[in-house]
Amino acid sequence: MRKQPESDNHKAPAEAVSKAEEALDNLVSRHTGTTKVRHRDKALRALDYVGSPSVLFGSALLFLLIAWDIFGGTSKFPVQSFYILPHHIDWPVHAWVKGTFPPMLRDMAAEKLMSNLPIYLGSLGWLACAFAAVVQNPARGSRGVGITVFAMWIVSGVGSGRSDVLIVDILKHYFQRVRPSDIHQSYAFPSGHTTFSVFVLGALLYVIVPLCVAGPEGDTEGGDLTAKESRILDVLVSAVQASALPLWILGGAITASGRILADVHWVSDTMGGACLGVFMVSVAANICKALRV
Repeated sequence: MRKQPESDNHKAPAEAVSKAEEALDNLVSRHTGTTKVRHRDKALRALDYVGSPSVLFGSALLFLLIAWDIFGGTSKFPVQSFYILPHHIDWPVHAWVKGTFPPMLRDMAAEKLMSNLPIYLGSLGWLACAFAAVVQNPARGSRGVGITVFAMWIVSGVGSGRSDVLIVDILKHYFQRVRPSDIHQSYAFPSGHTTFSVFVLGALLYVIVPLCVAGPEGDTEGGDLTAKESRILDVLVSAVQASALPLWILGGAITASGRILADVHWVSDTMGGACLGVFMVSVAANICKALRV
């Protein structure tokens, strides 16, 4: 009689041991909340990244450099600048847009669609995350969403009653830069649409979504995750982290391009607005971390 290979003899017991270990891990994690803590820490790395000093102070410094290049040698910035952006980018792009695109296309495609679409989509994302958090855990979810939205409200100043967020309105009246065309009578620098687009999308991808995935601080109610649920959440968190930066850049670029192609902003207006939006997201991330949502 042929003897069964030794590897086959040990295969079944090894599989049984593996399944038993997995079941034991699931049982232990359900009582200790270990995988929830691990996934929370992984999801909240996004807040650590966007709230880091390099992002916070780097975005502020870039904004000041752009403003200095535009307004250097004036009462706004007494130190003379090289005027690289106004002379070599702003005016050539303005002339190209005005000579290439008819007014109707600039108004419909750029002003109405491109400028606003990322803002609308980002705002819908805010609402979807708020709804999901409240449905998943009404008591704790409502608290977390409330604190997050309050932090966003403080940073953006959307309660100021003005068309632009408060910080943009203050900066526009300080710099008083004239727009490239007379379509709008308000001041140009920085671009309010670009600022708000970058803020809404950045806050969604780097603050709100990670907080929704992570759940409230110390939340282990209802047991922990099974091995399968843990793997699914791992994939979800990794996908969000991998796509966050490309989506953020794409959304901000679409809005900025819309403002430029509509001929209502100089290129440097949108660059300053983008830096300001990143700064606001970084501030919001630090507020949410400090409040321990």
